[in-house]
Amino acid sequence: MKIQTLLFENIYSPENLYHAWHKVSLGKSAKSSVLNFYRNLDKNLASIAEDLKNGNYLPGQYNLFLIRDPKERIISASPVRDRVVQHAMMNYYDPIFDRNFKERLHTRQYIRYMDDILVFSDDKEKLQNIYNKAVRYTAEKLKLVLKPQIIGHNTDGAPFLSFLVKSSGIYLQTKTKKRYKLRITEIEYKNKKGVFTDYEAGCRAESVTAHLLLARSRNFRNNVLHGRVLGD
Repeated sequence: MKIQTLLFENIYSPENLYHAWHKVSLGKSAKSSVLNFYRNLDKNLASIAEDLKNGNYLPGQYNLFLIRDPKERIISASPVRDRVVQHAMMNYYDPIFDRNFKERLHTRQYIRYMDDILVFSDDKEKLQNIYNKAVRYTAEKLKLVLKPQIIGHNTDGAPFLSFLVKSSGIYLQTKTKKRYKLRITEIEYKNKKGVFTDYEAGCRAESVTAHLLLARSRNFRNNVLHGRVLGD
């Protein structure tokens, strides 16, 4: 009982809540909901801690909106307060659960982010066997259908999270470049029409560009942004 209490207290500790807030606000500081939360940051985090401690915490309502990039779908966005709590829990429990994952197959060489997984092996038959078992497990236990597998040499690169991952580095996929160009063009258009202020346009362009910084994309970014004024 004491161990369970200690674990839960760690979740709403000031240090963990501030760490969670940092993750929530990263790259989203220009959003009104994030700014409003930040204006009373200490008070808001203290309120979360008090509700969790007393068992009075209740999630808020999701904000539903439609996006069309890369495909049309409805996104359910939780309130900032809920996202802070989610990250606070993930900060503590992720390492615990992560030690028990991809466990039944005893696969050591893999990369996982959410439901995207890369598995590495010199044995193609082993990779096929892993995929077949994963298909059966997700279908029978989770009632889910996996996307078609992609097996190839790592020198050719593997598509992962909109990037092409190679042994020599991380590169942009063609479809990612197209999406970036369209997004920058849209921001520029709305800036000229007065929908976005120069500051808003700059923040949005910075947010979109930040995603590409993970890859070797300097020349591409410079070519796309050359001659454009987005919040300067």
